[in-house]
Amino acid sequence: MTIAAFQFQFQRLLELKENEKGQAQVEMAEAVKKQEEMEKNVLKAQQKLSVLHNELAAVQLKGISIFELRRLEGHIETLKEKLVTEQRKLHNSSLQVDQKQAELVTKVKETKTWITIRDQQKQTFIEEQSKKEQIEMDELTSVRMFYQATGSKG
Repeated sequence: MTIAAFQFQFQRLLELKENEKGQAQVEMAEAVKKQEEMEKNVLKAQQKLSVLHNELAAVQLKGISIFELRRLEGHIETLKEKLVTEQRKLHNSSLQVDQKQAELVTKVKETKTWITIRDQQKQTFIEEQSKKEQIEMDELTSVRMFYQATGSKG
């Protein structure tokens, strides 16, 4: 009586799906990291803009030359443009995170599907092996009983 080992016929495909899932996890982490960086950039631009607005308000109370006023307003406009650019980048990185998350969910589902198939096939294999072993044991018992019955009569 030999015990056969279970071999999943789609093991390489399962390994491929697990590798794809791992790659999707890495890409998701990179996208989240980039999004966090973009959030920091937006926050910095907002803070700089706030500081400049406060500075402009403070110097206007003291009195300021037109040249200095235009310089500060120009700087504020430049920062506003930078803020809009950073917000656009943040929006794009958020879309990228959403896309990578959807890809990761798909890869996780595919991997789980193949693991489920493997587990079901393994369970079927174990049940079949158990039935075969039981049949062999029954045959051995029958043969032994036959020899015991024929040996005691003759």
